[in-house]
Amino acid sequence: MVVAAVVLGLTASTASPVAGVTVLDLPASQLRITLGRALAEHAFLTIEAMRTGLEEGEAFGAAGEALEANTVDVVGLIETVYGEDAGSAFGELWRAHIAYVVDYTRGLAEGDEAATARAVDRLQQYTGDLADLLSGANPNLPRQAVVDLLEDHVAQLEHVASFAEDDYATAYTAIRETYAHMFVIADGLAQAIVQQFPDRFPGQPVAFGPTVDLALALDRMLGEHALLAIMSTRAGLREAPDLEAAAAALEANSAELTGAIAGIYGEPAGDQFGDLWRLHTGLYLDYVTATREDDLPGRQAAADGLDDYRADFAAFLSSANAELSAPALEDVLELHTGHLLDQVDAFADEDFSGGYQITRDAYEHMAVIGGALATAIAKQFPDLFPDTATLAEPSGALGEWGGLPVLGVGLLLIAVLWTTLTPMRRVQADPMHRRR
Repeated sequence: MVVAAVVLGLTASTASPVAGVTVLDLPASQLRITLGRALAEHAFLTIEAMRTGLEEGEAFGAAGEALEANTVDVVGLIETVYGEDAGSAFGELWRAHIAYVVDYTRGLAEGDEAATARAVDRLQQYTGDLADLLSGANPNLPRQAVVDLLEDHVAQLEHVASFAEDDYATAYTAIRETYAHMFVIADGLAQAIVQQFPDRFPGQPVAFGPTVDLALALDRMLGEHALLAIMSTRAGLREAPDLEAAAAALEANSAELTGAIAGIYGEPAGDQFGDLWRLHTGLYLDYVTATREDDLPGRQAAADGLDDYRADFAAFLSSANAELSAPALEDVLELHTGHLLDQVDAFADEDFSGGYQITRDAYEHMAVIGGALATAIAKQFPDLFPDTATLAEPSGALGEWGGLPVLGVGLLLIAVLWTTLTPMRRVQADPMHRRR
């Protein structure tokens, strides 16, 4: 297995009017993108294992299976870089820390303070053990800096346990912070690995340059949109008490995306984007409600509304950028909305394994959109993204790129996304710098 082979999970069915191989396909870029997505998905699936563990329902086993599938991906990345023995050692520690998180959650569910204390102690020991392994394998990873970042991650997971106290606003705030923080950890790891093996992972300057920064920023926001929409499904189907907090988190993500567009095109265009974006999240939640209430006409109305939304949204975006292919965009949006509706149906039918597989597919698909957005934006504004040169010939080690030409943006892009990119810029200077 090579690193590029597991990046983005793009399929041959994704049409790509973007010609050539871009800087996103360089091995160093692929490593950075892959680690970020895999670790962020780990955070989300760990949270799902915690949430379902508190409920002690049938979904817990399926969440655990999805988390293990992600673990296989993460361990595979380590094996690719450091070999099978190192991958096995890493995998043992990685799976142990997941088990400790589950023990912590079950202790909370059962009111067993001794069990939760033991789990916290073991998690603290794990941070030291994993830091020893990583810093021992790579001299560019200072042990204490690794410990600090891992402790941040563990602390965030403990905040997610606010579910047990019915403090859902705190829980969803922690979910968003934990998800975003994994991109920071991944950036530190990727920077250190690229420095250690520059011949195996060429492209370091552009891998940590503005185009890949942009791709990860968009990927983070769009991936979070998919995951929060799916969490809202779980709550909506059961009329769970965290439904309001889940919807609020989804709206916060929508506001972040809308704010970026408003900063680029101005308030009127931002308002139009926001109306269309919120229309599709509202229709999606309508579909969840209609499914819960066994309202077949309501389900159909929501699905039909999403069909209309795709055409309207594609027309809006294509009118903003001459490079945009509205038909290609509609195809990609259809796959996105299809994922969301399919996982509603799966969970409503208590097909939890199927639901979590669709969840992973939906998250993976957002990388297609984020990467293609970044590619088109960088192509349109080479002065802002001087590392955007298209490579003439694909290399066999780079894998396939699929996507669509999408919304080009203006000069305010850097300012709009600065808060998103700041953690990534910081780790560029210090690979495992502790967040302040």
